[in-house]
Amino acid sequence: MHSLSILQLFGKMSCRFDSYEVVAIHPDRNLAFFVVHCDQKLISYDMDSKEVRDVCTLGRGYGCITPYVPYFSELSTLENKH
Repeated sequence: MHSLSILQLFGKMSCRFDSYEVVAIHPDRNLAFFVVHCDQKLISYDMDSKEVRDVCTLGRGYGCITPYVPYFSELSTLENKH
């Protein structure tokens, strides 16, 4: 379990609490991706190194972000061969 505050994550409270949204978590890399709505930025947080990085500026009208989720049920290696 990992927890942190907005202040710990960004070093400031420049936006309202509801201006941040977790959009994806990469379980193999221990990364969490956030949208900072007031800055229109996508950022990543590395839970191992505790490093925050700007991924990109989304710009105006970016809408909602739908994370990619792989669909593994059709992989031949996962077929039940019994």
